[in-house]
Amino acid sequence: MLYSANDLSRIQKATGIKVGQNQINSILTLQSPEQTEQFIEDLQKVVFIYEDSLPADGRVQDQYAEEWGRVCKRIGIWFSYLSLLEPKRRGWFGKKEIPFAAKMMLSRALSPDAPIRKTGILEI
Repeated sequence: MLYSANDLSRIQKATGIKVGQNQINSILTLQSPEQTEQFIEDLQKVVFIYEDSLPADGRVQDQYAEEWGRVCKRIGIWFSYLSLLEPKRRGWFGKKEIPFAAKMMLSRALSPDAPIRKTGILEI
């Protein structure tokens, strides 16, 4: 799914997370088709609830409070999974690679249907 610069700016304001198209594309590779659909809906919901709260000085309406908490947690989880994929350097002269612990955690947490599983990057 391709987002415009305006959409990315709205998502960034709503979540407080610096969001780029590459990050969203990377997150989508971590998800099964059902999770992708839910993630896109979560992004839409968080923007809607945030923008709805602006006239009320940023207070989320009671009717949206529970959903706000739920979608923010799910979005945060996916961005934390994305941060685990960042290669780290091992030692002074070692090559950059995804740490073993991160691979273990992601291999247990991600759906077998996730496209990243087919790349073999999480193989231990």
